[in-house]
Amino acid sequence: MGGHESTSLTLNFVTSQILVIGAGPAGAATAIFLRQKGFDVVLVDRLKKNGLQNQCHIGESLPPDAKDLLEQLEVWEAFQHGAHLVCYGNKSYWHSDQVQHYDFMQHPVGHGWHIDRAVFETMLRDKAKQVGATFFEETTNLSTEWQQGLWNVSFKDKDDQDKTLQAAFIIDATGRSSWFARRQGVQRLFEDRQLALTAFFRNKAVFEDTTSLVETTPHGWWYSAKIPGERIAAAFFCKPNKVQRALWLKENEFMQLLANAPHTLARFKEGDFEPISEPRFVSADSGILEQLYGEGWLAVGDAAMTYDPIASHGILMSMVSARDAANAIAQFQQGDTNALQTYASVLSVAFQRYVALRDGFYQQNVAH
Repeated sequence: MGGHESTSLTLNFVTSQILVIGAGPAGAATAIFLRQKGFDVVLVDRLKKNGLQNQCHIGESLPPDAKDLLEQLEVWEAFQHGAHLVCYGNKSYWHSDQVQHYDFMQHPVGHGWHIDRAVFETMLRDKAKQVGATFFEETTNLSTEWQQGLWNVSFKDKDDQDKTLQAAFIIDATGRSSWFARRQGVQRLFEDRQLALTAFFRNKAVFEDTTSLVETTPHGWWYSAKIPGERIAAAFFCKPNKVQRALWLKENEFMQLLANAPHTLARFKEGDFEPISEPRFVSADSGILEQLYGEGWLAVGDAAMTYDPIASHGILMSMVSARDAANAIAQFQQGDTNALQTYASVLSVAFQRYVALRDGFYQQNVAH
């Protein structure tokens, strides 16, 4: 992935300023790690970071291993005060009526978390600003041009004021759209295409089960988990045809899909859940960029690669890639011309390992 680039890349750090595009977990974490290494960082984001859409965002699980990354980001104490829910494990009904338990009790931390995604992202952005990153939100008209070894960047801020800067490096942290990489002519290699039909509910009765639950049905598989705010996140992972895609957005059809998953449905009845968002489809494919870096840029998080949600490592992978990207850029600045290629190779190997594990998981359970 991008290996042919390594011998042609130049070391031009006339400015130590680095532009990070996208202020989700990957972008904010990258900004923090870069500031820890002394780089000037400008963090820009297109979307306003509040409102129902941000509160209703699938991607709320953190495994126990995330503690190490949160400590490295120096947000562990803040995270502990974030009212996130402890999760001691997962339950699965995968092509079987027999439940399989995957608990975290053997892990040194002892549990993972179901996070409040809006609170978590705000924590990371606040930390990035605290350590000195310049943050522009609600930006528009972002333009980048590579000239004489530097990026000339322009955009409008939330007050519609024109902003310009020069950057030695750009980080693509734009999520699954890979906005910046695509504008460099880099395509995404899809390993598996999949959609998630998502909805959020609030419980009216007491519901204390904090495990996540996975259950297969004839048309796909369900994921559900209690999240902060007396809510539950539900997602149906599937590959619908055009007719099904339109039909399943209707509330009665959505509930019929849920009725095909008796164990998941039982949770909803136990908590007397009522919907607080309309069902909507979001991308849930797995894939990787054909090139993870280029002249003056690299990709992190979902912009670089995405896993099948069955892996439950999306946010953790984003923070790991943010750390590794910051290390690679620092090494590159210090004269290691192979640093970016090493970064790309590590991500590529991780993705191939994930594909093998995912395929084995699906094939093993289909037999049942």
